[in-house]
Amino acid sequence: MAPPTPRRPRRRWRRRVGGAVLAVGVLWGAGGWYYAGQIESGAFAVPRQQASRLVPPAPAPGARTAQEVAYASELGPEPAWSYPGTSSTWAIEVHGKGAERDDVRRTVRPLTAAGLPVLAIAYRNDPGSPRSGGYAYGRTEQRDLRAAVAYAQQHGARAVVLVGASMGGAIVVAAALGGLPLPVAGMVLDAPALDLEACVELGAQQRKLPLGLSLPGALTDTAEEIASLRYGVDWADYDYLRRDRELRAPVLLFHGTADETVPVSTSDRLARDRPDLVTYVRVPGAGHVRSWDVEPQRYEADVAAFVRKVAPSD
Repeated sequence: MAPPTPRRPRRRWRRRVGGAVLAVGVLWGAGGWYYAGQIESGAFAVPRQQASRLVPPAPAPGARTAQEVAYASELGPEPAWSYPGTSSTWAIEVHGKGAERDDVRRTVRPLTAAGLPVLAIAYRNDPGSPRSGGYAYGRTEQRDLRAAVAYAQQHGARAVVLVGASMGGAIVVAAALGGLPLPVAGMVLDAPALDLEACVELGAQQRKLPLGLSLPGALTDTAEEIASLRYGVDWADYDYLRRDRELRAPVLLFHGTADETVPVSTSDRLARDRPDLVTYVRVPGAGHVRSWDVEPQRYEADVAAFVRKVAPSD
């Protein structure tokens, strides 16, 4: 009787390699699925928050303090602070995601010193405001800003300076691109989130795997594709830089080089693409919307000079 034929080592090696490849593929897909959920919850989900008791920051010396008002959005009344002024050009302040109206503290003094009435708005999904799905980085919130501009128009405004920080900057640019009831005399942007996909990729670079390893860029790409399928996210819809040639109003742009939320490279690109419009203040060492904290006097002086240029006294 002939002895049994031994198994060929090559077949065993192939099975092991095939199993390893399958395991890696399953783990990769599971990792992408999990991180896609992290993207959705981190970028778009609105946390439950109670309305806080905010105090309007003080205006410039001699300017009048803010009054609590409401403007009519498509979802219902939205609260705002209205600082009176003498100019027919109003400043409309739009805070970022997770912040509130008291973000006006960075710019209210130079704006009110220049005589501009200032309207610091809340918008959909803010504490105490109507809820409407998730954060949309300007795609839906721009309609609230449009309603706030209409409020200003009803109260005598003939032009507006739009002021936005972080996601508020995205809302400002989305509204300017989409059209507003009044001319936009200028925009003041602080670390604007003009490319959400770039923000997600920056966040992914900061995530650590076991042994201190960074999240692979290819896994981030996979998660972004899965997020597109699971949540209907078209990343191009959140990339306002691809339309920066359509901007018409002058821009004063602040961004810190140590920003770990919105990559400074996005502001670098806007300044590079539109040198005809953008006055760029790149602040070394400043974190996310922390340019004012690093150089408050220069920041306010830059805002004051910009406003004098784009909204001279009536």
